[in-house]
Amino acid sequence: MTNPNDFFPSKIIIQGQEFEFDFDSDLFVNRADLDSEFCEQAKRFATYSTGYEMALEESAKTKIELERLWAHLDHQGRMEAKTAGFKMTDKMADGYVKGHVDYLAKNEELLHRQKITGLLKQAKDAMIHRKDMLIQLGYSQRQERASDISMKEQVYKG
Repeated sequence: MTNPNDFFPSKIIIQGQEFEFDFDSDLFVNRADLDSEFCEQAKRFATYSTGYEMALEESAKTKIELERLWAHLDHQGRMEAKTAGFKMTDKMADGYVKGHVDYLAKNEELLHRQKITGLLKQAKDAMIHRKDMLIQLGYSQRQERASDISMKEQVYKG
């Protein structure tokens, strides 16, 4: 079976803040101590959901920066073409922008930020499922205890 930590980075820097994650242990549920697990659940969910929201904002900002860079490079390319004495077509301008080293770097940054945002969204969703599982385990544990008590009462009466 694949370990979730193989896909999820242990440290992520979002908006200058470093978040440390141990996704595998954060997903683990100690069935022998559900009370502690319930107490820790809110903290774990808050960590992942905060990271997700911050990453989402960072991705949106990077996308805006990329669009601004596109406009700047498009203008720059057209001015260079005009200075060289020819008119740049839209396809030529697209090629100029998409091949520019600054655009490639910013696009790579956006892709990385979108990847981190996606991973954090999935982690946040996993924490929601973990909470649901904790609720179900708690219910099952209470049912088992109630069943044990009624069986002991029957033995005692019998």
